[in-house]
Amino acid sequence: MSKVVSLSDRRPPVVYTVRIMHHWDDRLEIFVEDVADDERSLNSVADALQRAADAFKAGDRQHAR
Repeated sequence: MSKVVSLSDRRPPVVYTVRIMHHWDDRLEIFVEDVADDERSLNSVADALQRAADAFKAGDRQHAR
């Protein structure tokens, strides 16, 4: 039986490593390390990367909200 997690509890942030290789021909290689290999976790990382890219393009070079 799985443990019930209270959504109102404050939890520590999830920390993972993203390596982006931008090649001279404009190709990108993106490697995400230290994250669970399940669909929910990977989709969460993809959403976070999208928010970070949107914030970066909007001029916020330090924070993604």
